[in-house]
Amino acid sequence: MSKKIHKSKKKGVASDPVKQPEKDEPMGDNPLKGDRFRNRYRLEGKITTRCPFHLGSGSITHRPGLLNDEEPVDISAIATGLNNRPVIPGSSLRGALRNYLLEVFSSGGPGMAWDQDYKDLVRTTPELQKQAAQIDFMRTQASILERLFGTPFAEGKIEIWDGECMTANLSVDPSIASGDKPPFWNPTRLTYVAKSIAIEPGARVVLEQRLFHYEVVPPGVSFKITLTGQNLTDMELGMILFGLEAFNSMIWPLTLGADEGTGFGKFQFELSKVYRLKKSDLSAWVASALQHNHAGYHGLTELPTETTRNIVQNAKNFLRSTMGGAS
Repeated sequence: MSKKIHKSKKKGVASDPVKQPEKDEPMGDNPLKGDRFRNRYRLEGKITTRCPFHLGSGSITHRPGLLNDEEPVDISAIATGLNNRPVIPGSSLRGALRNYLLEVFSSGGPGMAWDQDYKDLVRTTPELQKQAAQIDFMRTQASILERLFGTPFAEGKIEIWDGECMTANLSVDPSIASGDKPPFWNPTRLTYVAKSIAIEPGARVVLEQRLFHYEVVPPGVSFKITLTGQNLTDMELGMILFGLEAFNSMIWPLTLGADEGTGFGKFQFELSKVYRLKKSDLSAWVASALQHNHAGYHGLTELPTETTRNIVQNAKNFLRSTMGGAS
């Protein structure tokens, strides 16, 4: 479905680099990451597989007992970290979260979520070749989703770190614990091997006598999730939390990896901690950073459980009220 292009109404924008707002200059309700500091968040939680999960790395691996005419069978490998355990790349989670929110909120009212063609936008609106006009466009014409995740005009406001595996060991039935016979369990990689019929790309034709083997993470494996954001509004925080909690949906879940159609890639999400830095605490944070040699999203204040609960609930309420009032 084609999307309406929302053009900036600002005319005659100077070509000088964009000027940061002065202390008394209002930014409105749509601050960007690089605008005057308002807040900084770090959300920590975990997701646990409740169904088999495969997120390929693009490389292959082998199992000692899986042979074809005495030759090792190629197995599509999962993404792993330095410890050879499964990992969820932050870019994969970020992309899945963005796509899910776009599907949900694209019809949720003006300014919620849309996916614009920025090349065409610049072609049809020459003034948007200038940086200052692009920044103005992001503040006044971009959707909430675009400000959160970024566009060719401006960096996004959130980052998602790689999800490290939190499960050290996983108990499995002794009958499948052997790595040299099906399902070829590997206790280090926390994976077994599944297989499906190979399909010829494009033609969608089954290739005879060809099986596709791939590693699978079973249910019960947990991954740490860390999401950071700067200058977030209540609406944006609510949208993020809505997306993360979509992992828990039984009707329309947020999923990761391949074979979603066969029930793969479903998780259970749990928010563990919320850290926040407010503008009023910025000077103290800088002093602490110099003393303890930390920076970025470290050294933020961990919020008490009750405060976290209130922030989460307020963000959700704000999101609901906005969506409920949308035409």
